[in-house]
Amino acid sequence: MKEVSGGDIKQESLSDCWIMASLTALANVPGGLQRICVAHDTKLGIYGFVFYRDGEWIYSIINDKLDLQSSLRDSQSTQRDLLQQIDCEDNENVYRKAYQTGSKALFLVGSWIGEGVEDLSGGVTNELLTSDVLDIGEFWDKEMSRVNDEFLFGASTGLLERGYGERNGISEGQGYVVIDTRTLRSGQLLVMLRNP
Repeated sequence: MKEVSGGDIKQESLSDCWIMASLTALANVPGGLQRICVAHDTKLGIYGFVFYRDGEWIYSIINDKLDLQSSLRDSQSTQRDLLQQIDCEDNENVYRKAYQTGSKALFLVGSWIGEGVEDLSGGVTNELLTSDVLDIGEFWDKEMSRVNDEFLFGASTGLLERGYGERNGISEGQGYVVIDTRTLRSGQLLVMLRNP
């Protein structure tokens, strides 16, 4: 966990880009993931996480080595009892546990990146449409240029209307994280995005 970075996070299933982008944003800040993964044992595959919900931190434990298909889970044994203690519930999605729902809809259906960042960091989300930026220079200087120093930035497209397809490699309805920003000598502004 000491050397985990945003580049280590990979999206593997559809519609979870928002939470993957949120994790990537947090991983780009030194110590960011360590703040939410408060305890772990990589040999056993046990990780303790905290999520922020309704003004308080909620604790969850996940075991990534638990074989949910094992016949051991159906037999009466000391090992089974140990597995159940480690599992601390269904273990399928710790994040869903924090929201006290068994529904996959909450976790798997596309959502706002800001919600994920807020739940992971305890910070406050500010949603901003690019069309709402009145002064690009001021926004760049006071907000965008401070990415990962003072702010975590997520980005997405096509959320209000189903979008128009691909735009120079940017997919509609996909969540991204702002990794870095630069201003060239020519004055051109660059934003480095990552698609988890």
